[in-house]
Amino acid sequence: MKLYDTTKKRVVDFVADKQVLMYTCGITPYDATHIGHAFTFISYDILQRRLIDLGHTVKCVRNVTDVDDPLFAKARELGVHYLDLAAGEEARFNADMKALNALDVYSTPRASSAIADIRGFIGMVIEKGFAYQAGQSVYFDVSKFGSFGSVSNYDRATMMRLAAERGGHVEDPHKRHPLDFVLWQPSLADEPSWDTIWGPGRPGWHIECSALALRELGSTIDLHGGGSDLIFPHHECERASRGIDMARRLAKTARQYDPSKFVGATKFQTRFRPFCRFFFTRLWKFSLEGFEQIPHTGPAILCANHISFLDSVFLLTYSPRNMSVVGKSEYMDSFKTRWLFTKIGMIPLDRSGGENASAAMVSVEAVLSRGELFGIFPEGTRSRDGRLYKGRTGAARLALKFGCPVFPVGIMGTSEIMKPDTVMPKFGKQCKIVVGAPIDTQKYLSRADSPEVLRELTDEIMMRIQALTKQEYVNDYAPKRSSANRTHI
Repeated sequence: MKLYDTTKKRVVDFVADKQVLMYTCGITPYDATHIGHAFTFISYDILQRRLIDLGHTVKCVRNVTDVDDPLFAKARELGVHYLDLAAGEEARFNADMKALNALDVYSTPRASSAIADIRGFIGMVIEKGFAYQAGQSVYFDVSKFGSFGSVSNYDRATMMRLAAERGGHVEDPHKRHPLDFVLWQPSLADEPSWDTIWGPGRPGWHIECSALALRELGSTIDLHGGGSDLIFPHHECERASRGIDMARRLAKTARQYDPSKFVGATKFQTRFRPFCRFFFTRLWKFSLEGFEQIPHTGPAILCANHISFLDSVFLLTYSPRNMSVVGKSEYMDSFKTRWLFTKIGMIPLDRSGGENASAAMVSVEAVLSRGELFGIFPEGTRSRDGRLYKGRTGAARLALKFGCPVFPVGIMGTSEIMKPDTVMPKFGKQCKIVVGAPIDTQKYLSRADSPEVLRELTDEIMMRIQALTKQEYVNDYAPKRSSANRTHI
């Protein structure tokens, strides 16, 4: 078989193994597809059929870009949710492909399904020195990638013109070079947003395909295609972000940790707590109440409200014994935070769901099985408006499974010390942490299998926290900060 190679600008012999891995850039589902889409995807359908005729098996992946500017703009114009618009247009596209008798492809992954992969991907690119953070965004530095431009073979003037025409924002003052492309960016108020160590926001267009191709097909792809208008900047930027010596390293980074292997608090925390207490008492004014109630041995759960990043740090520091906590999996995106938070007893939880979220709970249950202390900020206590919301039942499930006491904890003042999305705390402020009387879970154990019992115990936990903090309580689940599916604990 002979194919035209865009990079070499000539027809070449295509030699492949028994299995051919093919990635085709798919649609951004914001409007009806047209004859140009049909030409593109039927071309790759014919290629897939010919490869099958020659005895190959083909894994063809065609993504759906459901996190991108045109989709958000159209949804805004129509006054509908962007995912509703995307689902409708994707269904129409699939019907069109069926009407054209196109073969089914191996998978059609959505960009919104790969946020965890993308975060890990970006963290790796930053650590290798090919990206930088500026103006609340993260950019790929094309000056660090010597062969940038080798896919399209365009000169600088042509690349500048096409980048300006095709959403490259060459005028962005935060860029070091006009052709640098965004890997992560802040979201507008009506756009989905995911938390990262670089700030809340959403991924750039090019990194989405890089992460999806890696996740679905691995580090090496035999064929990569799409519409000719994607050659630059999309395919050029994809190749740059994938081509920085990432083959095995990237595959490792995208799945960089197994939460079930995290052991929680270690001896490091024993040394860490006195060190932090020494400095913290000189930086802030603390009022601590009720810590003497926490048992010195045996499993117990501390359920606290969560209004600032510092809540978990302060609670760990002033605990009378080692304590494990769950934290956002975004902290695993960087080696520095991954090392620190692992050492002090954090178990990463991926709130976008999936196997990693379930595996995290394996580690949590192991902590309680060993008779150790576990701290959790129940879903419902984490809100940006400072109110308490209806709690999820994860903490209650753990308490009933292990028959251990639950201590409500009220943390006050940390939102004034370090507000959400800020980097530097304010010194000299006051913080008050109150540990309430334990909730006796034994009275619930006889009815532990009843869903109503989980709700009753959860409501008691939330009411006891509210009694300590005096926060306004809302008898409804907290609004989601993003459209990403999350596992609530």
